[in-house]
Amino acid sequence: MVMRAPIPTNEHERLDALLELEVLDTPPDERLDEIVGLAADLCGAPMAALSLVDSHRQWFKSHRNMPSTQTSRDASFCAHTIMSDSVMVVRDASTDARFFDSPLVTDEGFRFYAGAPLISADGYAVGTICVVDTVARTIEPWQEKMLQILACQAMAQLRLRQLVDDHADVLDDLDMANRNLNFLATHDPLTGVLNRRAVTDLIDGLATANASGSVSSAVMFIDLDHFKDVNDAYGHEAGDRVLVTIADRIHLGARGDDAVARLASDEFVVVIPNAVPYAAEALARRLLQAIAVPVEHKGMAINVSASIGIARWGDHVLSAGDLLRDASAAMNYAKLEGRNRTVTFEDRVANELTRRLDAHSFVRHVVRSGALRLEFQPLWSLSTGEVIAHEALLRWDSPGAPVIGPGEFVATAEEIGLVGEITKFTIREACRLASRRRAAGEMSSAVTVNISSVQLERDEVILEVATALNDSGLDPSGLILELTESAKLAESGPGQATLRELQHMGVRIALDDFGTGFASLALLRSFPFDYMKIDRSFVTVQSEIDRDVLRSLVQLGHSLGMMVIAEGIEEPAALEQLREVGCDVAQGYLLGRPGSGDPPQHMAPHPLIAGLATRD
Repeated sequence: MVMRAPIPTNEHERLDALLELEVLDTPPDERLDEIVGLAADLCGAPMAALSLVDSHRQWFKSHRNMPSTQTSRDASFCAHTIMSDSVMVVRDASTDARFFDSPLVTDEGFRFYAGAPLISADGYAVGTICVVDTVARTIEPWQEKMLQILACQAMAQLRLRQLVDDHADVLDDLDMANRNLNFLATHDPLTGVLNRRAVTDLIDGLATANASGSVSSAVMFIDLDHFKDVNDAYGHEAGDRVLVTIADRIHLGARGDDAVARLASDEFVVVIPNAVPYAAEALARRLLQAIAVPVEHKGMAINVSASIGIARWGDHVLSAGDLLRDASAAMNYAKLEGRNRTVTFEDRVANELTRRLDAHSFVRHVVRSGALRLEFQPLWSLSTGEVIAHEALLRWDSPGAPVIGPGEFVATAEEIGLVGEITKFTIREACRLASRRRAAGEMSSAVTVNISSVQLERDEVILEVATALNDSGLDPSGLILELTESAKLAESGPGQATLRELQHMGVRIALDDFGTGFASLALLRSFPFDYMKIDRSFVTVQSEIDRDVLRSLVQLGHSLGMMVIAEGIEEPAALEQLREVGCDVAQGYLLGRPGSGDPPQHMAPHPLIAGLATRD
């Protein structure tokens, strides 16, 4: 016969506390579902529940894989758990005198159980957070601690729900109202972690201890990568679910004396009061792994990553603002390094961010002051030796400019929202100069302009091209758009649609740097390019294998109906190899450096290419 759990001596008051929550037989709560799911995942258990122990039953407000939504109190494991304020663990219920003949054991196969009591504000155990398995086992001490933490979180959620439902005017205890107000004043209402004000006060409170050397504190600044994309793609409700879930994961991953806060939007902070060497870095690695687990929301799996910056208290730190500034700087450096990583603040971080800010200022000045210009580098036909096109290369005139290459210049412009202005200038100026060249006698010459997949996803590119062609009078066949960042475009429907529209206008399209990644192969299958530009790394032939690879690339391009261009030609031997394998067009310093866009005085075939033809 089932051994019924003892009745608590405060049973009447305990049941009153349960009824005051007004939660029995209410609909599911997503936040509580998340907490129950975390309990199951952390303990590796197939079943878990938030159980409320009523007078004659236990009812599951939330559960994962439980066979029913309630059981009798007599058969309940949780009725025993509420007798104490600690975690109760049953390793094997089939050998436990209290439970061996319970229907949950004999009929449902329950063997293992671990539960932490839900303690009300007045100290009454109204239920439990519990995990269940069908095999005999146990859990580690840290997992027991996690159950207790989750039980506290669940109880706080139940109290918060009661407060929202009943409003402050139904609170019968002024002290309870003050405690709730204090909570809201120091905590983020969405995630329940500390807010900016509270964490700033906490860090400032550590100043004396750090100055004396008795502790060495650290701060971790966590920013979700591309969080705006989550809101745009799935909606703000999904975005809030992601923020709540990530806050819970950060809170669970932090140590007992660490403090977790949400500063704003998708920015979180972890304060480590006494950070032993490498403790912050180890925690950051664990948090990156925890954050990377997809967030489930209404049947969707939302992938998230984060960039983390770490800063430690030092002689230069005088306040919370200083420490948060350093951690934020390290986080921004992590984003510059590629995101989804951790960076610890040091001099190189400060120097790099200063350089980046200088680059932002410089690019903004160049674009706004009209200092941009184009240089043209010729592309030569390997069959006739004549110029068939010029590549338009972005340059600028600015005395005393910092050292910054064209690639970084454009990337910086994208960061500060000026890439659209650069694209507009480049396309219009290239078409204008190409039209002048054709008028001067280069009747079949075209101009190639580099354009990124990010720019192609903006609808205004089509209008810019149409306007530039119309204003310059250049035939659309005289413009070749050279695609960069093919990896991203391989997955971009809008980008490929823009390319097709441009091609329908008569503009020709070239795939740049072919051979550097699988994305290029994927694009070749999905888009009919006019030109294939072989990456310079394949041009220098040093062995028979290199020659076979080069020949295969050229043959692939021809089989798909494309003309093949080789760039980076600097040696006569490379030029000869390209002609032997059937390459169509060559470009490089050997054949001509970038120069003025003004029309040339003469357009004779290139002597090096003509010499190869003579030898044939």
